Amino acid sequence: MESDSFPINKSLYKINFSLVCICLKGSSKMEVNARRVDFKRNDIIVAFPGQIISIESKTEDFKVAYFTISDNKLFCIFWN
Repeated sequence: MESDSFPINKSLYKINFSLVCICLKGSSKMEVNARRVDFKRNDIIVAFPGQIISIESKTEDFKVAYFTISDNKLFCIFWN
């Protein structure tokens, strides 16, 4: 999948799932619960339901692998 399929975008988003994400390439400036995070290659972000996340910017080559865990504990695995 393209990195555009990443479930977080520039607008503030209160997630209703758990998210585990590793940066494979490039970098991004994110905000997690009003805390600025520089997300770069080999970094891992773990977020839980109720947290507020947004991406402020990302490089053209930004690629991630991530999976989500819904409230009902089903796994959705995505690689891009």
